[in-house]
Amino acid sequence: MLALDEQVALALVEQGSRLAPLDQAVLLAATLDGVSPAAAADMPLDRRDRLLIDARMAAFGPDIAFFARCPHCAEGNEADFDLGILPDAAPATGVAARIGAREILLRAPTSTAVARSIRTARPDMLIDDIAGADAQPDDPNWLAAMESALAGAFPLLDVRFEMTCSACEATFDTRFDIVPWLWREIEVMASRTIDTVDRLARAYGWTERDILSLSPTRRGFYLARLAS
Repeated sequence: MLALDEQVALALVEQGSRLAPLDQAVLLAATLDGVSPAAAADMPLDRRDRLLIDARMAAFGPDIAFFARCPHCAEGNEADFDLGILPDAAPATGVAARIGAREILLRAPTSTAVARSIRTARPDMLIDDIAGADAQPDDPNWLAAMESALAGAFPLLDVRFEMTCSACEATFDTRFDIVPWLWREIEVMASRTIDTVDRLARAYGWTERDILSLSPTRRGFYLARLAS
């Protein structure tokens, strides 16, 4: 897996700042896993998200400070969570699940499948990708059972953190999506890098390549000298 450093962050923001979130996810997976965009788009979503979670932990550590508003009283709440406790991705071959009286093979959807379903406004196509020939999209009972089985088979598809409101003490859960979370952190990294390059280039006449070839610690020495 490619290390998520300042130069990678700059390249990602340059390429993906105007992309839709689903396309940003594909770009992240392709870049960090060293595969083509087509291969990243065909990666099961839970394996893609596990890759991004691992990249996030390697670059920024496992701890995150999560903020959410209580759905009961609208109070803002913060809590710390450890991404290291999240499960591994399911096997790429799929997971056998019992739905009703039958056992079927469920597969995590891919970015390609999600995009096709959105583009054609055909959610039944996504169901076909998940359950194959066993799909019964016209049966609401079957769909409800499949959704429940899907959550159990692929927990990374719907990660939720439980929080207790500091004001009304109600317990609620809130969804965590690694894609926008990691993208925001990458944007912050890129912005700080640009600020550093701008300050040192103005002061010393160095190029971006010159500056980024210095270690962050050495750059910090020069920035501290400028501030003194």
